Amino acid sequence: MRRIRVGMLIGGIILGFIALVFLAGGVMLLWAYSTQRDADGYYAFDPEPFRAPGYAITSEDLYLGAPNEWFPEDLATVRISASSDTQTFIGIGRTGDVDGYLQGVPHSVVRDVEGNPFHVIYGQVPGDAAPAPPADQGFWVATATGSGTQSLTWDLGAGTYMVVLMNADGSQGIDVQLSAGVKVDAVLPIMIGMLVVGLILAASATVLIVLSTRGRTPAAPLPPPTRPDGAATA
Repeated sequence: MRRIRVGMLIGGIILGFIALVFLAGGVMLLWAYSTQRDADGYYAFDPEPFRAPGYAITSEDLYLGAPNEWFPEDLATVRISASSDTQTFIGIGRTGDVDGYLQGVPHSVVRDVEGNPFHVIYGQVPGDAAPAPPADQGFWVATATGSGTQSLTWDLGAGTYMVVLMNADGSQGIDVQLSAGVKVDAVLPIMIGMLVVGLILAASATVLIVLSTRGRTPAAPLPPPTRPDGAATA
């Protein structure tokens, strides 16, 4: 019985730790879901300056799984917005198509983004060719172009993609205020699931710990000391 109680106690402690992880994750998602979304349901960062001297600013390759692999439908929607004094083009295309379009064209690739203060680290791709206007290309999976603030939305899909930012006429010198956000419809069911699982595990851990401390046989009291003649002392 002692071994069983010890096992129950250890199991309860382990379940309690796992429950704490689930509950903490659920609470964090609840906080983000309640306070960090904008009016359209996107988790987004505020507009920040993106500037480069070449013909385009691109992201690095965004690998989202091979087309023949399992990929969840409607996993998330991406929104990218840019504002500038000139007409701006935002596009998302498959990496092979974008590489072919910008072959020999000098442009900048975003390698990293740092905050506080905001700073973009670029890699420069040399070249001496000028691109055709980006909106004339037919390979984009999502685009937005025009003056003022332009926004595109795109439902994530399997494949390898790049985000491209250019002037709408294909000219050199990019200077925009850019923001991006993502909307994940699965956040709410994931949050609820984590909280429910955490509560169930916490209840199970409590039961195991309580049961492990019950039913212990109290130690028998020591007999009273005796005198040398065998009589009990007072």
